[in-house]
Amino acid sequence: MTIIGVGLSTLSDASLAAKDALNQALQSARLTPDTIGNCLLMLFMTEGYDPYQVLNEIRAIVKTDNIIGSTLAGLYCNRTSAMEGIMVGIIKSDEMSFTLAAEENISHDEQKAGYNLGNKLISKIYEAGDTKFNALLLLPDGVTNKTSLLVDSLFEKLGSSIRYGGGGSGDNLKFLKTYQFIDNKVLNDAVVSTLITSEKPIGIGVAHGWQPISPPLVVTNSSFNQVYELDWQNAYELYASMIQKYGKTEINTNNFTEISMRFPLGIPQSSEEHYIVRDPVALKPDGTIVFVGDVPMNSIVRIMHSNREDLASAVRTATLEALRQIGGSKPAGVLLFYCISRCLLLKDAFLEEIAVINDLVGEDVPVFGCMTYGEIGSLNFGLPAFHNKSVVVCIFSK
Repeated sequence: MTIIGVGLSTLSDASLAAKDALNQALQSARLTPDTIGNCLLMLFMTEGYDPYQVLNEIRAIVKTDNIIGSTLAGLYCNRTSAMEGIMVGIIKSDEMSFTLAAEENISHDEQKAGYNLGNKLISKIYEAGDTKFNALLLLPDGVTNKTSLLVDSLFEKLGSSIRYGGGGSGDNLKFLKTYQFIDNKVLNDAVVSTLITSEKPIGIGVAHGWQPISPPLVVTNSSFNQVYELDWQNAYELYASMIQKYGKTEINTNNFTEISMRFPLGIPQSSEEHYIVRDPVALKPDGTIVFVGDVPMNSIVRIMHSNREDLASAVRTATLEALRQIGGSKPAGVLLFYCISRCLLLKDAFLEEIAVINDLVGEDVPVFGCMTYGEIGSLNFGLPAFHNKSVVVCIFSK
């Protein structure tokens, strides 16, 4: 049986907030520090708290090495959100095992980091065989901009026998420095992970709600996340003309950041039913557009758009997919990775979107999660990928 407890504290004092969040999580799971046993403790906090102090406070109360977490752009716990706070989630189970692993200095070579992380985990996957279910939760540094390389190389090593989910660490939209936690360590420029091997299925659904509005365009000149040309034309000039023509919206160098967040690029997958979204975040003087994540040269892209209703439907779509994957099992809890840019677009309405999860899984099921710098998961049984402006819903069977 699996039990999940969650707690969120918005106290300003790091020590008090850490203890408060942990006590809430223990109480909601009906556990004590002495009865916590085999568990995974997930620690999330926003920028502004001393991560070393917080981790030390948690470890002084709970004697476990299965601690994983990161700083995030925002937090969500049982219909409540916080842009400042500390959150603890406890997953206790006699039907799960947890294997933690990390790689540091990932910005030096994200591809190598993915291979190295895979090497640390692959033996556990072989041990599990075909009789158990595996899910890998990933928390990479969200400001490296090359997370897709890490995810691709990790998949090459571990394959499709496991489900992938996760999200990029954040720092309240400063995009300067984030922290990752594993066991007793506070890391930076790292990816931390936990491989969950379970007797019962774990469902992970991904959705975004964006639809294409432009004809296909060819990326004729780019370097990873910087696009110089689209269809052999200056990237910004063509992008702006397409938004004006198909989005009926004026965009210029002064309002670029405000307008571009409503018109991301979509990279079609095996069919044009599914797109990986890329978020434009900066414009250079020469017309180069900078994105969150890679936009490969010679790839086909389309300009995307959405409305509040379609965006709000993404959580429902992802939750229903995750529920489908766990079959008839009763949900023990839900872990959510939700792109921070969706919060900026939907404003207060994003809480209504996320509240749909409890409508589908039940009011008594704990739901906790975080606002991320990019999300990790698989669209419609495709390859795991690094997404923007998306939502990832992970459901654990009771």
